[in-house]
Amino acid sequence: MINMNIKHDLYSNCAQDVFLNILDYYKLNSNYLLSSGWSFHYTPNDQSAIFGDAVNIYKNDFSELEMALKDVYGIELSWIPIVSPVASFKMLKKHINNFEPICIYIDSYYCNWQSGYNIYHNMHLIILLDICNDYLLCADPYINKAHVYLSFRDFIDGTKFLISLKKVSQNIKISDNMILCRSINNQFFKDESDKNTFEQMRAFAYDLIPHKKILDEEFKEDNIAFISIIRKTTYISYGRMSFLEFLMFMENKHPTSKMLSKYIGSFNEIARMWSIISNKFIKYKLSGLQFKVLSIISDDILHVAILEEEIANALKFDHKELKELIHG
Repeated sequence: MINMNIKHDLYSNCAQDVFLNILDYYKLNSNYLLSSGWSFHYTPNDQSAIFGDAVNIYKNDFSELEMALKDVYGIELSWIPIVSPVASFKMLKKHINNFEPICIYIDSYYCNWQSGYNIYHNMHLIILLDICNDYLLCADPYINKAHVYLSFRDFIDGTKFLISLKKVSQNIKISDNMILCRSINNQFFKDESDKNTFEQMRAFAYDLIPHKKILDEEFKEDNIAFISIIRKTTYISYGRMSFLEFLMFMENKHPTSKMLSKYIGSFNEIARMWSIISNKFIKYKLSGLQFKVLSIISDDILHVAILEEEIANALKFDHKELKELIHG
């Protein structure tokens, strides 16, 4: 059995929570992983899809976390599909015997301890701790549960991938300055749509009104927690708070870098603004899907996009001075 001191980070989604706990298990400084929280992706989808699924804090699943694990910690993820239950259990036992945590990427529809069990479909990440007679003993940091019990049937029916972690670079050394620089540069990186973070935010804002009909279908869901666009905008707010925590860690580690203080306040403000946007989507539902509420939300997103771009440009400008103050 793998013994882990499971804890939930207040501003983490399920994936970030899992990897923070695993980094702590390996006695690695997990604060650096928080630097991946400043991200945003919008990929317009077809008219038959759920509009809220087009926006997320991560590009694919949790690709930003995966890249940070590799770049900062030298840890590579292996995504292993469930092809044969026998082969999968054999591999799981090997990891348990070697005291190596392995992650289960599962549809929460099959997680009996979740409120959406056998009701809602949503991908979720948990950690395997042990294999028992008729169930898997797992940890679910996102809901702060050190022990949850996953039946073999639910594991087989609901698991999309097993995800193992491997240290591929033993001597990786990336400076604090490089980690900060990496986060800043990611905001200006253009994706396949040739849009950077802020351009994607604006595209998302502009698409709300034209997609009102398909968006309103999503809001027919009674349980607010399972309305995708509300959940996703909440995660975006949490991501800004995670990056704020990373900046606070950096400031405490490098007390001479007082310049970071003003950005801590800035990220607290934009996190608050994304939280308000999420709450306004709730108001949109309660208002009976009024056009004017959606129009206000669109304007709010455009406003926060301007502020985030200004912060990114200021950080980019200040970085030359900051890197002289940040060492190690």
